[in-house]
Amino acid sequence: MKYFWTWIIPPLLLVGCYRQDPLVRAAQDLREAAYDFARQEEEQRQQLNLLELGMTKDAVLKRLGPPSSRKSTGAGPEENIEVWTYQRSMHAPAVLTFTDQKLTEIRVE
Repeated sequence: MKYFWTWIIPPLLLVGCYRQDPLVRAAQDLREAAYDFARQEEEQRQQLNLLELGMTKDAVLKRLGPPSSRKSTGAGPEENIEVWTYQRSMHAPAVLTFTDQKLTEIRVE
């Protein structure tokens, strides 16, 4: 029984002393960040594919979140046109046009 502790204690002490190489940790963090970035890009692409003409601004906001920029133009007093741009890191920006609060055009530039 006295030898039991000589086999158990040293491995437990070594486990507590292990430190990961900072370069290895940095590489793992970078890989995880790249995977997260790619996942977010794919989710945004999928959400863009689910848009339908005629959707309201609120429905688009719920699906995509706020746009990178908004620009309002009016063709006349009875028509309100608003253009939303969604900047995407790895893809061309998506430009959505709303006429009288309804989605009327989806364009990828």
